[in-house]
Amino acid sequence: MIEFVRNYIKGIIIGIAEVIPGVSGSTLALSLNVYDDFIDFLNDFLAWLKQKIGFHFSKLIHVRSFSMVNGKVPVNPNFNFGLPLLLGIISVYFLLINLVGFLIKAIPNYVYSVFFGLVTASILKVWVSINKKTLANVFVIFVSSIFIFLLLGIKPSIVVINPDPIYIFFAAIFVITAMLLPGISGSFVLLVFGIYEYMIELVRSITKLSISPHDLLNLLAFVLGALISFIFFIKFIKTLFLKFKDATYSVLLGLMIGSLRVIFPFFEPVFSSDGKIIDKVPALPNNNYNTFLIFLLIAIGFLVVKLIEKLGKQPKDVNV
Repeated sequence: MIEFVRNYIKGIIIGIAEVIPGVSGSTLALSLNVYDDFIDFLNDFLAWLKQKIGFHFSKLIHVRSFSMVNGKVPVNPNFNFGLPLLLGIISVYFLLINLVGFLIKAIPNYVYSVFFGLVTASILKVWVSINKKTLANVFVIFVSSIFIFLLLGIKPSIVVINPDPIYIFFAAIFVITAMLLPGISGSFVLLVFGIYEYMIELVRSITKLSISPHDLLNLLAFVLGALISFIFFIKFIKTLFLKFKDATYSVLLGLMIGSLRVIFPFFEPVFSSDGKIIDKVPALPNNNYNTFLIFLLIAIGFLVVKLIEKLGKQPKDVNV
């Protein structure tokens, strides 16, 4: 039960990160020492689902079944780990999304301070996970960090008020791909496509059971695009970890370093006429901030990762 609660809380933290534009949930998964295990779980779940579907189909056509399914040893995903994590992530979207939105609007500097500490600590952990710190790997870290730093500097210039299902479908493919990569926020990709506000309102309408037929069609299009991206990209990530572990960690490390751009806690928010943050201007500590509290929150975020490292498992390689 304690392990369930622990993984559920980790899922909530990851979910909160995904709701905030610019903050990557996968980065927080690395910080919380669950990224590798989560990729394993998702990959095993796909294989398990495929075997189950094949198994039940064979029963329908009266094909004799053995202990092995479709000639392969049955896959057993770690549901005790994966389900509470997924429940925590989903809970944020349906239970805490309004609270997170309020906190980002009311105290953005303090919220980003905690995330800055979390990501900074996880950067050090990922660096330790790279076995061979060669010049080539350092170069990969540098290039990927510059790439994501520049990418996150893009100011989305479009807002799509009433997107069609085809647009939503292709946006979902990019969103889920981004969500599975540390450093790139799925919410940021939604902003780039101009549908962040639309998708937030869509989730809210679902919680209120007041979704329109057009929105329901868009929801199905998003789910379909997400499933396609999920099915193909999970296997790709697992293969990268299996065959190119150090190079993959180097890319992820660079993405995490570059993503610090959007969670730098000393900034002046730029608000729209309706009170929403539309931009952030970096600034040095001054009298406008409670500088001590910001540094304290950064330290708390940093120490949370270190505490979880002590309580949880040590980092491990992704296994087949």
